[in-house]
Amino acid sequence: FDVLIGNPPYMFGGNEGIASIDKRFYKEQYLTGGGKINLFTLFIERAFNLLRPNGDFSFIIPNTFLRVTSYNESRKLLIDNYKIDTIVDLGDAVFDDAVTTAVVIVAEKEVALEDHKIVISDKDRKNTNTINQQALKDRNYVIATNISEEKDILINKIEQNSIPLGSICAEMIFGIVITKNKNEVISDTPRPGWKPFLEGKDIAAYSIKSINKFINYD
Repeated sequence: FDVLIGNPPYMFGGNEGIASIDKRFYKEQYLTGGGKINLFTLFIERAFNLLRPNGDFSFIIPNTFLRVTSYNESRKLLIDNYKIDTIVDLGDAVFDDAVTTAVVIVAEKEVALEDHKIVISDKDRKNTNTINQQALKDRNYVIATNISEEKDILINKIEQNSIPLGSICAEMIFGIVITKNKNEVISDTPRPGWKPFLEGKDIAAYSIKSINKFINYD
């Protein structure tokens, strides 16, 4: 294909999201099919297999793709083999029936040159900056959309006298995954034995919102 545009399914492989037989198939057939699977990453790999050289690609996907460890192989495939033109951060008001914070990634099926810069913008295109694609390899393939070349200089200074969290933590784990029974285990009022419950959208850079939900953690 010359162009592929899509909104792939966001389906996490944890719990009962994806059958074990399908997980085995993905692991055998896809470079990015190992570990913790989310279907949208497999669609990214498949899309690029279907594109002709220099073909164009654009997907709307969760912004967790840009940084979450379980998507590292998919990001590596993208950054090493394709030229990312633009990443647009759409925020969290994209789909009425989903809480996903989405981004649009536009890329070409060709290897990026050393000096190629990715344009990062918000949905209104009012705030933009650029990051060097090849430099992402030195960042363990994490795409930080709020990093500019100027900020990168400061981060390099900080890193010179710092210990990375990953070097002293045996494991860093994401929070609770609730797939089918949210109405049964989440309450708007406190109950005996239930614990305070926060979602990602309740956590800001330097503060958290007031607790207004509770979870039956047992």
